[in-house]
Amino acid sequence: MHEETRPIAVPAAWLLAPALLLAILVIAQPFAVNVIGVMVLGAAHVLCALRYLAGRVSLAAGAQLGRQLAIFVMVMALVRAVTTLDAGLGHHLELLGSMAVIGFACWLGLHGRLRYLAVGLVAAATALSLIELPWYWHLLAHGHNLVPLIFLWDWARRRDRSLESNQPQPRSADGWGGAGREQPGSLISAGDAARVFLTWFVNNLSRLGRTSKLVCLPARSSAPRRLRADTAQAHPRTSLGPGLKFALVNLIWALGIPVLILAGVADRFINEVSPDFVTRLADPAYVLASTAQPHSSPEMAVRFLVVFTYLQTMHYVVWMVFFQVVGRREIGDLGQRLPVVQGWRFWALALAVSVLVWLVYASNYYLGRQVYGILGAFNVYLEQPVAVWLLLTMLPSHWTTDLVGRLGRS
Repeated sequence: MHEETRPIAVPAAWLLAPALLLAILVIAQPFAVNVIGVMVLGAAHVLCALRYLAGRVSLAAGAQLGRQLAIFVMVMALVRAVTTLDAGLGHHLELLGSMAVIGFACWLGLHGRLRYLAVGLVAAATALSLIELPWYWHLLAHGHNLVPLIFLWDWARRRDRSLESNQPQPRSADGWGGAGREQPGSLISAGDAARVFLTWFVNNLSRLGRTSKLVCLPARSSAPRRLRADTAQAHPRTSLGPGLKFALVNLIWALGIPVLILAGVADRFINEVSPDFVTRLADPAYVLASTAQPHSSPEMAVRFLVVFTYLQTMHYVVWMVFFQVVGRREIGDLGQRLPVVQGWRFWALALAVSVLVWLVYASNYYLGRQVYGILGAFNVYLEQPVAVWLLLTMLPSHWTTDLVGRLGRS
């Protein structure tokens, strides 16, 4: 059965089942999974993520923006190389570069005053991050592992739309129906509800300086029309569409399990002792410090190690398995212009890069982590702008640019 026609429970199970197994494994051996996992899978996951990300954005972005993104990620990889020589300088440069690309993405994705508002918020976040730099790196390290949630939601929403476009729409007694038309009995979707509310909020916000009265959501307008429908005549599609259900299931493994671990529910089962073969590779104190919050207690440091290792491994599963299966269309689009990303050529390249990184790890674990960090910049800093544009697709179309519109429709 084709991926787009399977029940949404199938891809949800693909992710939830390994998440539960990985949570048990990581709780039992957090040091081993952390150290060995990044050594074995890290380099290959970067290439897998890059080919899906590039394929997802390539048709919407165009050649010129594609070149700009390529230059940017290469600059950020160079910044990480600087970090290996001067950690303080490199961390400051990477923070500024990361915020610059987020601001750049907002500028390209929004219209008018919203551009300035978004860039202002990014500037404020940059200033705060410079003040609290250790906290910024802590949040970036853990937050990066959650970025695939945005792409999972994007995939599920596009899958829903593809299925709807392939289904005949019945015509009702009042003349509604047909492709692209709203059924009067169907309930409003989460995305439509967000657009209606945001439009209403901004319209009222603009009135605050002129009047003390706020307008209500219009009783008879095209946007919230489905909210007024008689549920007795509801369209078979429910308000919690399959895509939204899929996103909610992902929150179980992405947020629910980490929250329970950080709350101490699994403390009695966590193995806090690093195996001897791992200790010979890396200092356990270094492994703990790389994931712990600033000024963390030993207890919380271990919990954050478990959470980070679990989410990092799920991060690998999502990019290396899930999107390589369901993202064949995006990969195929990119492969028409770049054949090396398809078939055996890609996997041969991934193996070759992995072997080179493994050789560096074999000589020195810490040097291997530095090389992996430089390689990982390509993944991290391509994710950021694409994720911003995908999130902007939730806004009303007249607030966003054609770039966001093309990405939302593709």
